[in-house]
Amino acid sequence: MIGMIEALPHLSASYTTPAARGARHVLNLMKAAADVEARSQGGSEVQSAFRDAKSLARPRAACWKHAYMQWDDSFFALAGVIISQRNPYSWVLAMFSRPYHHVGARIKDLDTFISTPWLTIPRERMALAVASPVALWVEKLAAAQRFAKQAEIPVTFLAFEPFLADPVARLGAALSELGQSAAGLVALAQSTKTEEPLEKVQARHAAEPWRKWLTSAQVAAINAHLDPEVAEAAGYALENPANFPDVLADADARTLQDYLTHRQANKPHRA
Repeated sequence: MIGMIEALPHLSASYTTPAARGARHVLNLMKAAADVEARSQGGSEVQSAFRDAKSLARPRAACWKHAYMQWDDSFFALAGVIISQRNPYSWVLAMFSRPYHHVGARIKDLDTFISTPWLTIPRERMALAVASPVALWVEKLAAAQRFAKQAEIPVTFLAFEPFLADPVARLGAALSELGQSAAGLVALAQSTKTEEPLEKVQARHAAEPWRKWLTSAQVAAINAHLDPEVAEAAGYALENPANFPDVLADADARTLQDYLTHRQANKPHRA
């Protein structure tokens, strides 16, 4: 979605603060040194720390796109805000397969992952820890819902699933809600992170494979960390664990493993 919007020149915005401008040059120099270290050693926690520092030096309207949302005057630089949201059950599987910015040892068991406390990074601009990855979804979306009520500029929500099914129509409608023209909007041919063709991504999500990849116990564990009001306000009903198997069928277990293997082997070009 961001890539599609960036291709429309009339939707650019400039937001900065004296503090951000003053910090930028020093932080860029320090990050460059960290990048050199990362290339020589195959990765660096210092590199991640500087990304956090750069993000925290920016006003909220220009901070990390996944950060906890909170209204402030910097958002007046924008024509409006589009907030993306995703089905929590599908999201949990995606995060398990590729746990962006997970702190600590990699958790390889889905049951454990669902209920393990999640430590946040500074870019999140929120509490240092939440009860679970599911709680992270709840906290972020609840903040976005509050933001929409407090914002003094237009705000609209765009669910990931219908957007993926028809990117131009759905994003075009969202832009229209903000009073912006969608002229010239075109769908990207492939994922900006993994270069997977759009048609392949669309086919996978249209089938809702997560319905065959979660057990009844896992759905119950997810529900235990979900806030029904937050989920329902986003258009997602809590799933009934009784509609899911006690144990995955062999064929479904294999397709789940194929999905996890594919996601882990095709790491994104940027986080």
